[in-house]
Amino acid sequence: MRAAVEERFRRVLFFHSRIGEAEAMAAGGPAIATRLAEDDPDTFPPAERVWADWLYGEHPPLRRRQVLDEFASDFLGGDGSRAAIPRLLCGC
Repeated sequence: MRAAVEERFRRVLFFHSRIGEAEAMAAGGPAIATRLAEDDPDTFPPAERVWADWLYGEHPPLRRRQVLDEFASDFLGGDGSRAAIPRLLCGC
C-alpha cells in the first residue's frame, strides 16, 4: 500500500496462489491503511478512503461483477461524494 500511495497508483491488482492469502490481504487493507495514515497523515489517506476486496474464480458471477464495478469506480459507495484512493483488489 505504501508504494501504491507514494507512486500515486489509483488501482492495484494483487495475485495470490492461495484463496486464503487473497482474502487475508484484502481484509487487512484497512488496518494497514490506518497504521500508515497515523504514522504520516500528510502522505497517506485515512483508512475510510481506501477500498480493498478480493475475488476468486468460484465467486458467483454477480459477486464478481459487483466487485469489478466497484474496483473500476473512482468513488466509494456510489454517491460520488468520497473518492477512493487507492483501490486494492486481491485475486487468485
